[in-house]
Amino acid sequence: MGGPRREARSVDRVAYTRHYELDKAHFWREGKRELVLRHVRAELGDREGAALVDIGGACSVVTQELGDLGDLLVLEPDAEIAAQARAQLGVRVELGALPDALPLADGSVDLVTLLDVLEHIDDDAASLATIRRLLRPGGLLVLTVPAYAWLWSEHDEALHHKRRYTQGELRRLLEAAGFEVERMTYYTSLLLPLIAAQRALQRLRPRSGPPRYRVKVPSGAVNRALAWVMRAERWLLGRTDLPAGSAILALARRPR
Repeated sequence: MGGPRREARSVDRVAYTRHYELDKAHFWREGKRELVLRHVRAELGDREGAALVDIGGACSVVTQELGDLGDLLVLEPDAEIAAQARAQLGVRVELGALPDALPLADGSVDLVTLLDVLEHIDDDAASLATIRRLLRPGGLLVLTVPAYAWLWSEHDEALHHKRRYTQGELRRLLEAAGFEVERMTYYTSLLLPLIAAQRALQRLRPRSGPPRYRVKVPSGAVNRALAWVMRAERWLLGRTDLPAGSAILALARRPR
């Protein structure tokens, strides 16, 4: 899916431990967090005690905020990152890995978040089928993935991505796993020309040594301006789906 599969490497904990700090201030990570939480809140409403599972997001502020919306369990495949998440986020974290090493009974979960995780997993199809089984009938999966193989760059390699997706590819995977797709839209759409130009320049520069995770919070004025662009995009996403972007949001439900 989304171009050739890439060689797997061991987890780069430096990149993952930086995510939590970036989540607090970086315009893109703040924008994704607000977009996801909007849909989770809309799904749960005033329901109390909903069983929520976040898979693979142990080093993110959005995971911490999900804990305020229901009975949250975080599943994380890396023991060191899981321990760090327990200390930093104060949420319940257990070891578990897709597609088949999850410590949960089938049909036991109301909502699953899988945020920028599927692209890391060798067997994405089997992983989605496992998540469908975990959900109760009518349960919801909130999923984000990076878009477009042509945006592949050192950033993807540093994060150990296996692939990027198009909407068509992701929809076919979800439907084959037994989901009903309720919404699918690209996002980070208004900034796509800027991102595409940046990735093209990266490919032109000679590189020595292993891929590095280079994301940092922009200067104050730039970060505020880009955050405003992301807020404007969320306003649009509240009214329509967007036809292109550097990432994809999907809402997929297990049929009742």
